[in-house]
Amino acid sequence: MDRSNLSTSFPNGYVEVKPNWRERFEFFDKYGPIRTAEHRAALRQLSFGKKTFQLWNLLATLFGPFYYLALGMWRKALVLVAVEFGVIAAFFLLEVVTSTALLQAVWGMLFFGSIFLFGICANYSY
Repeated sequence: MDRSNLSTSFPNGYVEVKPNWRERFEFFDKYGPIRTAEHRAALRQLSFGKKTFQLWNLLATLFGPFYYLALGMWRKALVLVAVEFGVIAAFFLLEVVTSTALLQAVWGMLFFGSIFLFGICANYSY
């Protein structure tokens, strides 16, 4: 692939990333961080598929911290794993202190929440 024409088309330094990541980065550059009003307004204008593409990463959801490690974001992977363990430990201590068992639905929500945490954080973290 000839990269000489890409450097003039994409001055933000996204030449070495894949086109999907370039599209995500350009969206962040144009509309700002996730929590800004401009970003939310721009997301509302997108189709469901494009909105999902901007907000969620399937590979990060499936592979979790290993995906982060593959991208070189090992610190972020450690922080997210620590947050997950902290939340799970807090709920476990709640069970022990109150001598009651939490519903399986609560543990299921914690499990799926920890999985989707990686998928939601990946696009903006990278």
